[in-house]
Amino acid sequence: MKLPFWASLLTLIGLIILCGLGTWQLQRLEWKNTLIAQLAAQYAKDPIPAPTELTEDLNLTRVQIQGRYIRNKEILIKPRTLNGTPGSHVLSAFQPQGHQTPILVNRGWTAIDEKPTAPTLGRLTLTGLFKTAPEDNIFVPMNIPESDEWYRMDLAQIAAYFDLAKLEPVILYLEAPQTQAYPIAIGDKPTLKNNHQQYAMFWFTMAGVLLIIFILRFVLKKQI
Repeated sequence: MKLPFWASLLTLIGLIILCGLGTWQLQRLEWKNTLIAQLAAQYAKDPIPAPTELTEDLNLTRVQIQGRYIRNKEILIKPRTLNGTPGSHVLSAFQPQGHQTPILVNRGWTAIDEKPTAPTLGRLTLTGLFKTAPEDNIFVPMNIPESDEWYRMDLAQIAAYFDLAKLEPVILYLEAPQTQAYPIAIGDKPTLKNNHQQYAMFWFTMAGVLLIIFILRFVLKKQI
């Protein structure tokens, strides 16, 4: 039995693409499950004192850190949403006690038309989750520091704007009681969606449907 060349080739390509998408979603599922387990472990125990070395290995580590906010070192990263409402994240420079290099603290979310309250000056103890700066894609606009317009968490660019030598590679997402004042802290335990298993099943099902259609159209029909 001779099968049509182009129909067979296109079906094979389609199967490879659909199965590839399904496999990718399974990989995402494994990554998401690991992430959820890591966050659950962090919030099941008390935060640890921030270590002397603040490296990228502290990503998703819940800590307490002492220090002071640096006056007039604050930017708004936009657009950021909270419960579907557009706004900005408020990032302030913070000088940890016993550290030479400042860190960025994400103090939370503020609505577009609301001015965030200034950070409390003086010695403070902050609790929150360390995260590395997210990787931006081509769809995120470039920062315009001269106009104080910020879209990307480019730590080197922000440090230069603040007239600082550098910033530590982790950002503290502040954890605090929710209040009516802005910014609203967003460092509490996040709820992560995990639909990757359903997505994987969808793509594998589509691959199965395509294969069945090919068999019905070009294999069984020729045998009848």
